[in-house]
Amino acid sequence: MLKFLPNHVRKICRDSADSIRLPHVAVDDRGAVAVIDISGFTALSTRLFREHGNDGAAKLHEAINNPFEKIIGRVYARSGSIVKFAGDAAVACWSDTAASETRRESLLLECLVCCVELLQLFHGKSGPDISSSQAEAAGGVGLHIGIGFGTINHIILGQQEPLEVGEIARREYLITGEAAAEAGEMLGLGTRGQIVLSRGYHDAVMRAMSGLGGSPFSSASFAVGYEASAEHVTIRSSDVEALQLVKRVLGLEHFESGEDDFMSTDDAEFFLSAVQYVESSIARYAIESEQAGNERDARTNPRLRKLKLSLSGARRRSSFLGSDGQDHYSDLRKVSVVFMRFPSISLNLLSPGSKAIHQKTPPSDSDAPTSALGVAQFVAETVIKCIAENGGSLRQLSFDDKGFTALAVWGLRGLAHHRTDAPNALAACLSFADRVRRGGGGSAARHAVGAVDVGVATGTVYAGLIGDERRMDGTVLGATVNLAARLMCIEATAPAEQFGDRDVWIRCDQSTFDAGKGQFEFETTSPHVKLKGEAKRLFPVET
Repeated sequence: MLKFLPNHVRKICRDSADSIRLPHVAVDDRGAVAVIDISGFTALSTRLFREHGNDGAAKLHEAINNPFEKIIGRVYARSGSIVKFAGDAAVACWSDTAASETRRESLLLECLVCCVELLQLFHGKSGPDISSSQAEAAGGVGLHIGIGFGTINHIILGQQEPLEVGEIARREYLITGEAAAEAGEMLGLGTRGQIVLSRGYHDAVMRAMSGLGGSPFSSASFAVGYEASAEHVTIRSSDVEALQLVKRVLGLEHFESGEDDFMSTDDAEFFLSAVQYVESSIARYAIESEQAGNERDARTNPRLRKLKLSLSGARRRSSFLGSDGQDHYSDLRKVSVVFMRFPSISLNLLSPGSKAIHQKTPPSDSDAPTSALGVAQFVAETVIKCIAENGGSLRQLSFDDKGFTALAVWGLRGLAHHRTDAPNALAACLSFADRVRRGGGGSAARHAVGAVDVGVATGTVYAGLIGDERRMDGTVLGATVNLAARLMCIEATAPAEQFGDRDVWIRCDQSTFDAGKGQFEFETTSPHVKLKGEAKRLFPVET
């Protein structure tokens, strides 16, 4: 179970799981975030499915995992933590609120070294600790990276208690703040084979470097081969000398950080805390894959035994592990994908003195949320409940350039209902719209949540596990996922007069419309809208 958790959540599950009240925030006023984006996976998944059908899943699993394993290896070797896998990208952070000032400066430097090593591995000549065989194993895919610096808000949202006795509460961990926002912005400025640093991060690194022993290094020497502006600094993969200079200056060529002292935690109480942060389908996978190792704990811990019994029903429908012990979770399968966006909820500007951080209890049905974090908690609880009641799985909550978003999937292994997945997804969206309008303080909650944009698409995706024993998670990749995201964002790009004014917009594709047209009301007169070069017919759902 440990491998499914970011470092921040691991520490919470070890040290203070029972005392956490939601919403929860821990603020680091000086950390670094890197968004590491890999190109080419959507086209690859589409091609493999077309050429090999379901047999293409194994090929895609290998193609995806090779580069992600390299990224994970570099991030954890350089004291970072993978916060999330977001489609074909990884979000990593270097943050430790309890560390000394010297250690925190070292983390900033290690972030840069990690990203430079990744650029060398995927695009340049191999560095001294990366062999050419590893470079070949990266699979020939490309990447680009954005790095930001500043405040990092470590946020936990979700259920304080499970919906029913014997079930597990569902919680989500995400990061927001200046560092994360800058990293996303810098990523958008770069292209394949580049690292773009925010000026704030560059300057923080320069200050940290000036405190190192040995000869001082000026900004001019540090910037050899770099492209700089007032707002950012770009490192190109062709700047081989500059890349080598960074590693030589930082003196960390052979540094490998040790495992954290809690990395071997494997007791029942830790498992019960950790499983709350894992997507439902993956939780069932973890239950099965770790069952043998925890049999003694299951016999002696009533809570763990009840949990395993409650999740074991999925194993009667499908098995995640074959008799050969290999992963049978990852495959190409037809699913319905829901993206929700809440553009009125901003979670970046939190500080240790803010009301949001000190809010100890989540909003109830009679109390309207009164802060940005309180509104996000209300949304998270409501989304989780609507998804669970309609047979889906919350993949993740995120806060990025699209704003505060939720991603849910119907049809994952162990949770699939085949013909009813698309109608169930639509039912969950309508249930959410209804609860926002009438629950959590009525009009006050509706006003606090603001507009909600929802995109629903149905089709074949790669649904599987990515990562290794250090860090692993589930993912869904493919054109269907991208289409749901574009449907969610369409109001921001289409003329307003095409769509009118509504508090909750639910837009679906043709496949979802075909599956639900006998059960739901649609506005079939909606216009065609061009999405990334292709005209798509939209079917807004009556809410």
